[in-house]
Amino acid sequence: GEFKTTSRTPPVKYYYTPKTTVGDSICAVVDMSLLRPEWPVRYTYVKEGDRMVVSKITVEKPLAEIKKVTETTTTTTTHK
Repeated sequence: GEFKTTSRTPPVKYYYTPKTTVGDSICAVVDMSLLRPEWPVRYTYVKEGDRMVVSKITVEKPLAEIKKVTETTTTTTTHK
């Protein structure tokens, strides 16, 4: 099925800053480069002027699992 919104408001853009932190479900720090689009995340954001600035991204996975996934993908990837 498809969902269509009847809202006329433009989509909200979220901005990252160098101060945006990334953590796992138990608050261990995660490097932003390890993030994968398919992982469930929670955003904490603040409104700064007319922009929504993400202050924290919480990955719904523990860091050990994140590292395991990343190590597997980096070791099997071949660069040409």
